[in-house]
Amino acid sequence: MQKIENYPLMMDHRNNNDSPEGKLTIENKRAGLSDLARLLTRAVEADGELPDKTLELVFQLKDQISTCFSTVDIEQTATSLAQRIETFLSSYSENESTKSAYIRAFRRFFQWCTDQKLSMISLEYRHVAAYIEILQSELSLASVRQNISAIRTVCDWLMKEGFLQGNPVPALKIPDANNENGPQTPCLAVEEIDQIFQSFDEDTVLDHRNRAMTALMLYAFIPLSSLVDLKMGDYRRNQKLLRLTVSGKEYFVPLHPVASGHLDTYLDIAPLSDDQNATLFPSCTRKRVLGIRPMTRRNVLDMLQHASGKAQLKHPTSPRQLRITGIVALMQSASSTTANYLLGGKTNKTKELYRTMAERQTDSTLGDLFDENSDPLREFIQKTGLFSTDDSID
Repeated sequence: MQKIENYPLMMDHRNNNDSPEGKLTIENKRAGLSDLARLLTRAVEADGELPDKTLELVFQLKDQISTCFSTVDIEQTATSLAQRIETFLSSYSENESTKSAYIRAFRRFFQWCTDQKLSMISLEYRHVAAYIEILQSELSLASVRQNISAIRTVCDWLMKEGFLQGNPVPALKIPDANNENGPQTPCLAVEEIDQIFQSFDEDTVLDHRNRAMTALMLYAFIPLSSLVDLKMGDYRRNQKLLRLTVSGKEYFVPLHPVASGHLDTYLDIAPLSDDQNATLFPSCTRKRVLGIRPMTRRNVLDMLQHASGKAQLKHPTSPRQLRITGIVALMQSASSTTANYLLGGKTNKTKELYRTMAERQTDSTLGDLFDENSDPLREFIQKTGLFSTDDSID
């Protein structure tokens, strides 16, 4: 057993009533804390040789010290660190979709840490593991993996900056996107697609809006992050083109007749602003009428969940599932040579996902969603290589 004795502690300074000050001074505080830090370092180097009772007292001391700090100071420090992390994430990738997704994931995790009264600089494996369990009960597998990746990136930065000694995330078992039965995000069947559109069964502005948004995700593969940011000026109605920004590049996507048809019907009846910078898909007010604020990602997810319930789907659909279904359908509608060309030459995870799902898709009628009227869209994809980036799917 390592013997530690005759080591001055902060308590010694505090109880020294013979000192000129007769009380704990700033200098004594610093000296005592430095002594305590050195002592704890020796305790760590003891490598388990200290008695359990001593270790228990050390942990109690740790908790007591934590509670001594001002709540305001802790909150200010946490907020300042969170701002630094968001600044880092905003420059982490050149891809806007990746940056925004990582920042959203971090904000969600930071809020959870705040609710649990956890500091970002004291994260441990058990904390992150508990959070991931919550995510798995609330999000799709793909979203869970993206959140884990974002948290790992944040913890790597915290290590580099000296806030953490180790990264608690790599020890986690990240769910695999593939199992022996294939990818976790299945394509919708043609019957399920019909049921979703039929769920918007009321001739209201909101149902026409929701139908148009669903069609854009399915037939034009518009990412959710881009969908909620669309403005009135992004749609070239006469040309049936939709302006879309992916990976910092601007595209004009030729719309499938079904997508442009639903969008035109919505625009004909919706009381929207003529301002080209106004949102294309505003949220609704409490009175169930269109407002002026754009829909949020959460609004779209809730809308699809509600539609899935009315359609009596076994599982709620998602923007990701709609987009993958549309892409796989387009690939099935083309020859094998054209389908491979759609994905470009360089292999990455996104394109491998498309190929795998197209090969395993058993619904042979899915390709009927895209006919000869889809040639402009195929030519556009071949020219731009839009499927070649991992961020073309949310």
